[in-house]
Amino acid sequence: MVSLGSVILSDELLLTGLDSSVPVVVDAKRTLGGRQVVRTDPSPGGRSLSLDGKNHFTYDQKDAVQELAALRQAVTLVHHRGTFTVLIVGVQLDPSPKLKDPLGTNWLSGSILLLEV
Repeated sequence: MVSLGSVILSDELLLTGLDSSVPVVVDAKRTLGGRQVVRTDPSPGGRSLSLDGKNHFTYDQKDAVQELAALRQAVTLVHHRGTFTVLIVGVQLDPSPKLKDPLGTNWLSGSILLLEV
């Protein structure tokens, strides 16, 4: 199950951006003897992620995600690749005019842009 906040999404969505490098905090200081000491620590968050799908979004899902984005608050993303706390940066979903389900609902393709916090 894939969910973004309270919105349930398709299990077929790809989560991209996880393979980007993890930000690292670097601190360099000199000792009293003049030697340089460098410390590094991974810094969580800051990665740009996106949920991508072709014909896997509905208009109701798009509206619900846009409402979450308008709140400008961190939400929990649950995906089969992990659980993350993210901000919704943008929603880029366009209709797929060739695909309609029997109820007449158009499917949308595109991405939900996220920033890990």
